[in-house]
Amino acid sequence: MRFLSVCAETLQKPSITQLRESGQYLEGQSAVIGCTAPSVYSGITFSLRKLGSQDVVVSLGPTSNSSGLLTIPRLGAQDQGSYICSYWALVSGRSYSSENSDPVNITLA
Repeated sequence: MRFLSVCAETLQKPSITQLRESGQYLEGQSAVIGCTAPSVYSGITFSLRKLGSQDVVVSLGPTSNSSGLLTIPRLGAQDQGSYICSYWALVSGRSYSSENSDPVNITLA
């Protein structure tokens, strides 16, 4: 019974980090953002979205790692803003999605 109640809920939110702590980049540089799930699942797929959009900017997986690095190549003015990551995982053959992470900001200097 406990297994069913855990799986009926959304997976815990991931943590999100930027390899460049300041979040400031020059136009044309790549931004690398880490997304880490709080538990290890098989078949995790990570995705990165701009806050307020349902469009996936970049995704990674499926993987058996609990974290992934997501790269936004060749940043331009349109890439400035806040980003969130999420993941979905296979649990007993069924796919479940996570809550969204807290946001990180990308700005161009």
